[in-house]
Amino acid sequence: MADGAVYYEDMSRAIEGNSPSDRSHSTTDLILFGAATFLFWTTLYLYVPILPAHAEAMGVSLVMVGGVIASYAIAQLLLRMPVGAWADHVGRRKPFVVGGLLFASAGAGIMAVAPDSWSLFAGRAVTGIAAATWVVSSVFFASYFTEERTARGIGIISFVNNGAMVTATSMGGLLADQWNAEVVFAIAAVLGLLGVGFLLPVKEQRMVRNTRSLESFRSVSLQPDLLRASFASMLLQFAGFASIFSFTLVYAARIGAGPSDLGLLTGSYLGAATVATLVTVYLVERSGFLFTITLGVAIMGGTLLVTPLVTTLGVLVALQLATGIGRGLSNTALMALSIRTVAPENRATAMGVYQAVYAIGMFAGPVVGGIVAGAAGIDSVFYLSGLLALVGGALLYFKRDTQPTL
Repeated sequence: MADGAVYYEDMSRAIEGNSPSDRSHSTTDLILFGAATFLFWTTLYLYVPILPAHAEAMGVSLVMVGGVIASYAIAQLLLRMPVGAWADHVGRRKPFVVGGLLFASAGAGIMAVAPDSWSLFAGRAVTGIAAATWVVSSVFFASYFTEERTARGIGIISFVNNGAMVTATSMGGLLADQWNAEVVFAIAAVLGLLGVGFLLPVKEQRMVRNTRSLESFRSVSLQPDLLRASFASMLLQFAGFASIFSFTLVYAARIGAGPSDLGLLTGSYLGAATVATLVTVYLVERSGFLFTITLGVAIMGGTLLVTPLVTTLGVLVALQLATGIGRGLSNTALMALSIRTVAPENRATAMGVYQAVYAIGMFAGPVVGGIVAGAAGIDSVFYLSGLLALVGGALLYFKRDTQPTL
């Protein structure tokens, strides 16, 4: 609780006077923005624990199950870079965040009435459009902090992000037990609209417009930290979406997990990741980005490699806790690293590049995972995921001489 108070005080100081641009934001704006962010991620993740099993229950193949999960990344692959560049060009961020909530609600609504797997595919793809706006939301919040404390700002908004995921995934399975999957989708749609209500009163200060979009994009996208962070994160996202958000849940169902168990499993993973986001700030500020990311990747990769040896739900939950710690450390540090050396007026562009590249992993993970599971068995998905996570961490050790501040 003491750590939480420290972070809140830092947020308040950032808003009240760390930089001239922060003075237009009040504590009320911050709280409303945080609430809207919480509801945004709740809308996107309330049904995540039950979605793979729900798709499989409709009688589709494992390849199609992977396709439904991967559809979430399609729009992100296409839109994250242009959304970030567009936001920097117009100097506005709030309209993009509002639009994200509306798309999140619409996608959940489509899935609530989906009669087949292709309808699920379409609905989840619409929620991918919503997730593309996270490029803008995360940079919006990070602007409350000085450049030296970028990791702290990213850590706090990631804490809100992960806290919402924990709540959503834990409740989603319970709600499905009480009613059914369709009701869970409908509740998610309503929560997205509620998030819009929280966000509308938030005031926004117009940023300096970036009128040299193409030239700035080329310059920003070649930043060494951004490139290393992006490709490392791509492999970590592949590992996470091929296993944790897809075939770990299928595997758990096969060893006897029910809908509420699936919610507990995902919630345990995300809960550990949430705590790790706060630990990340401490480790980065004291030991550096490289140490923090390496530790997180080693934990995540190692636990994925031993997952096929598990035969009981309790042990699988314990492994998910460890995997979540690894994910929280590595993802939060990589996200902060990606924008650390970029000018504030270009950070949405940089975040767009970073998130578009890692969205490749979000898309490829479930698709390739489905193909691998169908051809070589579900155990092979975990071996592949663990190895690629370790490779992602190793990428940060290449050409470090060009940026010795990791």
